[in-house]
Amino acid sequence: IISRLEFLGAEKVLEARLITKDYDFPDGHLSRAHLRYRVRYDGKSAVVCSKRRIESEVYKKRQKRTLEGSFDDACDILEGLGLVCVSEVHKDRTSFILNGVRYGINQLPRIPAYVEVESVGSEDFVKEGVELLGYKMSDTTNLNEKEVLKKFYGIDLSKAPVLKFYHQE
Repeated sequence: IISRLEFLGAEKVLEARLITKDYDFPDGHLSRAHLRYRVRYDGKSAVVCSKRRIESEVYKKRQKRTLEGSFDDACDILEGLGLVCVSEVHKDRTSFILNGVRYGINQLPRIPAYVEVESVGSEDFVKEGVELLGYKMSDTTNLNEKEVLKKFYGIDLSKAPVLKFYHQE
């Protein structure tokens, strides 16, 4: 996929080990409402994000982000509001942009690499992006990362909330 994107002239915009922590209240009511708060760290800065799932053929979400310099401080702020960390996932990501579509190639521990195809444009942008890689929409899923881990690989982050590489850098 990386070779194909480079051949097509995609611009590499990220290559980093990401750490993401998802937060919810102890009673889990945010998750039940398909809402989550996440802090993501890319080795340089942290981003605090809220995400709300929107039902669609493709995985859609409404999200708001704010930059925060310190990963630990960002986590402390959410915990100070009464939220608790419900999962922590480490992954290597290489991202490209081509024609308004972002391709994120993710490598997580214990599963094969996979690609996310995203666009702030219409679902047609996502469909065109998938087809540029030689796939059809029927080859894809609208599940989020946690759902993919559970359904296809038997990794339930609600029961084993930490997924990280053994050889941390």
